[in-house]
Amino acid sequence: MIRKRIGNLKFISDKNIIRIFNKNNNLRAFLKNCEDVCRLAFENGDKEVTEKHIKKVLR
Repeated sequence: MIRKRIGNLKFISDKNIIRIFNKNNNLRAFLKNCEDVCRLAFENGDKEVTEKHIKKVLR
C-alpha cells in the first residue's frame, strides 16, 4: 500500500514500513503513523527514515 503511494523511494525502507505496521496494524493508524514518521525524518533533514524516528514517534 505504501509503495503504491510513494513508489520506490529510498526514503523509507520496506523493513521500516513493516516495523511501523507491526506497531499498529489498523490501516488508518498505519497510514497516519507512516506520515508522522516520515514528517519527523524530513523535518530533521534526514535522508531516510530510521528506527530512531519510528521509536520517537511510536513510543
